[in-house]
Amino acid sequence: MAVNVEGDLKKRFFALGLKEGSSVRVLRRAKFGGPMHLRVGTSELIVRLKDASCICLVPSFTSPV
Repeated sequence: MAVNVEGDLKKRFFALGLKEGSSVRVLRRAKFGGPMHLRVGTSELIVRLKDASCICLVPSFTSPV
């Protein structure tokens, strides 16, 4: 995961645990451009779509067992 933002929003993301290399999972997306429900580690966050657009997620694949 990468965060492409500066200033106060970057500080807010960092305080919430959203920093480069963190594990993030999208749990839900609201309809009509509403907020996203994310899991960052063991925390769950609701983030505005505008703010969430600054987060670049990279899919992680687990190997089948």
